[in-house]
Amino acid sequence: LAAITFDDGYRDNLTVGLPVLEATAVPATVFVCTEQVLTGRPFWFDVVRSATASDSGALTSLAWVQEISAASPAGGHGLADTLVNALNQDAPTLRAEKVNELSEALGGGLNALPPHLQPLSPDDLRRLASSPLMTIGAHTHTHSVVGCCSESDLRDDLARNITALEELTGERPSVFAYPKGVTDAPSVHVRSILEELGLRAAFTTKRHINRLNSDPWMLGRFPLGAGPVSAFAWELMQLSF
Repeated sequence: LAAITFDDGYRDNLTVGLPVLEATAVPATVFVCTEQVLTGRPFWFDVVRSATASDSGALTSLAWVQEISAASPAGGHGLADTLVNALNQDAPTLRAEKVNELSEALGGGLNALPPHLQPLSPDDLRRLASSPLMTIGAHTHTHSVVGCCSESDLRDDLARNITALEELTGERPSVFAYPKGVTDAPSVHVRSILEELGLRAAFTTKRHINRLNSDPWMLGRFPLGAGPVSAFAWELMQLSF
C-alpha cells in the first residue's frame, strides 16, 4: 500500500490537489499548521525567502539578520536557507517577533505572496476535510521544529494545533507529521506529549518503507521535491517491498 501526504496546508491542496485526487479516487492526508489558517498570513519561512529575494538593503539593516548572515554563503538562497535554519532554532514567540520585524522593515508587503504560497482559509480547510478522500493531520500551530522546542512550548503549540483542527473540521486528528522532519528518534518526552494529545503515529521525511514492525513515531516518507517526476518514479521502482 502507498499513501499520499501533503504538508503545511497550502490552498493549492484544495484547488489543485483535491480535483486530481477526486478524478482518480485516490485518498490523501494533509498535515496542517493552523496559525496560517486562522490568520491568513503566509508561512514565516515563505516570508523570509521572499524578503531575501526582494531586499534592497532594509533586510540586512536588522541586527539579528546581520548576526546570522555573517556565517552565510553570499546572497540568494544561501542567505534565505541560513535565516530559515536559524529561525527554526527560536521559540515560536521569538521567531514571530523577528519575522514581523523583517516584514515591517520591508514595508509590510510580504503578506501579498503569489497564489501557490497562500495558505488554506478556515472555509478552505472545512471543504478539504469534508471530502471522503481527505484525512487532516496535525503539524503544529506555528510550524515549529520539534527538536528545537522546549517541552512546554511543544505541548502548547501542538495542543493549539489539534484543538483548532478539531474545532474547524469536527474531527480530532490522530496522526502527525514533524515540521522539517526529524533526523533522530524523538525523545521519550516528545513521544509522551504526542501520546498525551491523542496522536497514534508520526511521520518524518526520512526515505524508508514502513513495515508492520516500524516505529509508529518514525514513519518514513519519500518527498517528491522539485526534481523531475520521472526521477521520483524511478526511485520508487527500485524499492524492495
